[in-house]
Amino acid sequence: MVKSNNSFGFFIVLFCILISTTETFSKDNSPITSIEKTSKFKPQNDVIKYTLTDDDYSLVGNGFSNFDIREGYDEETVMVRLAKISKILLNNFPNYKKGQKLAVSYNVWKPGDDVFVMNVEFNGTKYVLQKK
Repeated sequence: MVKSNNSFGFFIVLFCILISTTETFSKDNSPITSIEKTSKFKPQNDVIKYTLTDDDYSLVGNGFSNFDIREGYDEETVMVRLAKISKILLNNFPNYKKGQKLAVSYNVWKPGDDVFVMNVEFNGTKYVLQKK
């Protein structure tokens, strides 16, 4: 008598249920019907997690896909990075309402690669740092 292991089948069914019940949104907040290669836009409670893309860095004039935060460089200060992130978010998500919060992940060079997260909130005209 041969015993079969059905745990693999169970995980496939569970995965299919998870996929069918997960809702992902596009830049204009309409549901996405197909699975994208990268899921960079995920609503979580009232905070949206967003990771900057190569196109985002290009939009603000960066030749590399990061912010150079070394001493003496343009993006050393948080306020310069905030201004660039605000421009990116206003371009990508023009219909957000006042009070929308985002956790924005972005690449930095300090030297060496790293990823920082900036928590911002839309004040009706631009994005500002979230108050703790």
